[in-house]
Amino acid sequence: MQKIMRRPPQFQWVTSNGGPFVLVPESRLEEWQGIDGPAGKAHYDRACTLAGEFMGLVDIDGLQALVFGDEPNDTLVWHCPEFIAVIRMIGAPEPQDLRGILEDVVHPVEQKPELEYTLDEPRALLFDSAYPGSDAVESAAVLWMEPGRFKIGTTEMEDDGGAYSLMVHKLWR
Repeated sequence: MQKIMRRPPQFQWVTSNGGPFVLVPESRLEEWQGIDGPAGKAHYDRACTLAGEFMGLVDIDGLQALVFGDEPNDTLVWHCPEFIAVIRMIGAPEPQDLRGILEDVVHPVEQKPELEYTLDEPRALLFDSAYPGSDAVESAAVLWMEPGRFKIGTTEMEDDGGAYSLMVHKLWR
């Protein structure tokens, strides 16, 4: 398996070819099979059972994967000192406006925890759940965080003028 950088950049983009996104601990990537496997029992199929949900957990033989369901929109991972945000672009803002929106709108939003997720290692990869984990390294975003238990909340955000619409998932302690 290819080695992953020590610390990811502050912003990373990740795209999907149609599957929901899945977050898998780096050391367990080889276990995620994607679409490979018997029909209805492949890991991808399990992730798709949550496709109508904003997020949920899938347990596969002790591997706990965090699935970001709903639409597989282009997604930005933003590492902040207080949290990590997984921001899904429903209606994308203009690129020159994105940083201001993140700092002025997304950053101050307080969210209620909807789910908890435990990570026992410092890195996890976010990628299209259709891919086997071993093939996902090149197209994945790396979430780097101190191991432990995280709260996760989701907020849908849009401006009054319709310039953007975002689904923001925040992970924090």
